[in-house]
Amino acid sequence: MTGFLVAAPHSGSGKTVVTLGLLRALRDAGHAIAPAKAGPDYIDPAFHRAASGQSCVNLDPWAMRPALLGALATGHGAGRLLVTEAMMGLFDGAADSTGSAADLAALLGLPVVFVVDASRMAQSVAALVSGYRFHRADVAFAGIILNRVGSARHETMLRDALAPLGVPVLGVVPHDAALALPSRHLGLVQAGEHEELEAFIAHAGAVMARCCDLPALAGLALRQAQGEGSGVALVEDGGAVDIPHPEARGQHHPDPSRLAMLAPQDEGDVGRASKDEGYRRDAEEDHPVSPIPPLGQRIAVARDIAFAFAYPHLLDGWRAQGAELAFFSPLGDEAPDASADAVFLPGGYPELHAGALAAADGFRAGMAAARDRGAAIYGECGGYMALGEGLVDADGARHAMLGFLPVETSFATRTRHLGYRRLDPLAGAPWPMPLTAHEFHYATVLREGLGDALFAARDARGADLGHYGRRVGTVSGSWCHVIDRAD
Repeated sequence: MTGFLVAAPHSGSGKTVVTLGLLRALRDAGHAIAPAKAGPDYIDPAFHRAASGQSCVNLDPWAMRPALLGALATGHGAGRLLVTEAMMGLFDGAADSTGSAADLAALLGLPVVFVVDASRMAQSVAALVSGYRFHRADVAFAGIILNRVGSARHETMLRDALAPLGVPVLGVVPHDAALALPSRHLGLVQAGEHEELEAFIAHAGAVMARCCDLPALAGLALRQAQGEGSGVALVEDGGAVDIPHPEARGQHHPDPSRLAMLAPQDEGDVGRASKDEGYRRDAEEDHPVSPIPPLGQRIAVARDIAFAFAYPHLLDGWRAQGAELAFFSPLGDEAPDASADAVFLPGGYPELHAGALAAADGFRAGMAAARDRGAAIYGECGGYMALGEGLVDADGARHAMLGFLPVETSFATRTRHLGYRRLDPLAGAPWPMPLTAHEFHYATVLREGLGDALFAARDARGADLGHYGRRVGTVSGSWCHVIDRAD
């Protein structure tokens, strides 16, 4: 596995657009690309796939065990250039200060390509880059990409300020109003909703091909592959500099036991067992891990623009354990497979399609049939809302949901819920082992009525959050997106 991590000082620096452009430009230059996204993100991976033509895997250094991270990265990146987009700022992690993109870079040995929004600075860029470069000795800087540069004169000022640091400038991207993606309350608008996505990515790819040193980016990964495994070879002052592995020089390195305590694919073929998926069987053999057990032997998985937030590694882990997956579209008024012994409703944006879901008689009848035959039905976040009794949209209109769980939610008044979760199963939970998960939604919970809770939840710092979820018979759900087992 070779590759690099695209990171930035903070969100809003333009690293997603830079990553998309690099994926397209490197692909068009003939490089085999394996895109990845750090952290709990469903939306960016769909854009990565659109840009590269390859599936994208999530690598979460807080919620995933090191063995799982290694299996995903090695399997997904085998024989290809692993281009990983960081989340937030390089050193930003969970509330317990672990699980940052820097932790991921150190753990996997990925050099950092640092994207700096230079639109509102000149000589100060040197202080910023110097601080980030030397903040942690186990994080290797490959170079920087100056983004949103205003003019040739501005570029000269930035380069002159950076010259004494000896950090390679791998790209200078000018300010371009066309390089902007629309956003929604959970982040970017989904790739499937971007009407001119291909034109946007093609433009971003052309800009990065023109403004970034693609041979240097591919070359640093090549030098990484040709190293002896004890270091990362970086370009500096026109030559290669070997950076010793952190363990070899006795410097800080994330403790795997500590990390162990720690978006989405598009709507095409998520979870398909193929060479492009992140959880390959050969990776499983090389890096044995125990995935989260499947909900059943034949699992009907909801998948459309309202239920798009399913982690590929979770679905692939179920496949690897022998489960069959059958996909259906609630928005298309499709019923789950009548032979399925389990149904999974992932998260997404049901609040934007509540009226259509309420009117989807075929979907509703098929779900009722699955419940009545005793199938295990599980929904998370948006899927949990859909299993509830009603959903009030942003305009205040109430829409009847499936009515399987005593849950009523509203987006007329938004309340943000955000953070990593540690889940301990209660009696009747779908899984018997402790889990790591993430919660992110803006729903106001009007009511969670009678029913057994699923999990005892704690936040990243270990604070007690009480009980999460509801279960009625074989139907259950919670607000949390399950990521990995924590046992």
